[in-house]
Amino acid sequence: MGNVAIFKGKVVKFLAKAGILIPQRPQSGRSLSPENGEMGYNTDTQKLEIYENGSWTNVLPIPPSGNFAFANNQTIPADVTGFVVPTVLSSKHLVGIYRDATSNKYETLEVLVVKRASDYQITVTGVGDDSGVVLSITAAGQIQYTSTNAAGHNATNSKIYWKQQVSL
Repeated sequence: MGNVAIFKGKVVKFLAKAGILIPQRPQSGRSLSPENGEMGYNTDTQKLEIYENGSWTNVLPIPPSGNFAFANNQTIPADVTGFVVPTVLSSKHLVGIYRDATSNKYETLEVLVVKRASDYQITVTGVGDDSGVVLSITAAGQIQYTSTNAAGHNATNSKIYWKQQVSL
């Protein structure tokens, strides 16, 4: 069974050998006068939250991810829409590139980013086909790309997929 405790009128269950069941409530059910360290599972956002320094924050934020259809023969660096690195000291991202063309290409990249005093440094390593896509980064942390001219390039189906794995 386990033990039960009451905290500010909310039941907290300590499950024997299984963990703790945190109080669940909608956003409107948050405490009216929360204290630093107060936790709850927000059923509206489906995220575990903690109250700290005057506001509610997610305990385990989901790393950003997304995808972007890229252009053929992009010779001037262009933004990969939505792919901005976090403002942390360093981060690691997994990037997949699928190029739908006369000769289809698949490439997987590991992107390491370090924030320096006034800009970012990026290192990219990859395996698979050479997709003809090259990634770079702006001083503001925006990931950009250039691409070669590929015969039969289909801009609707050619995508860059990314997922942040770690941030330090």
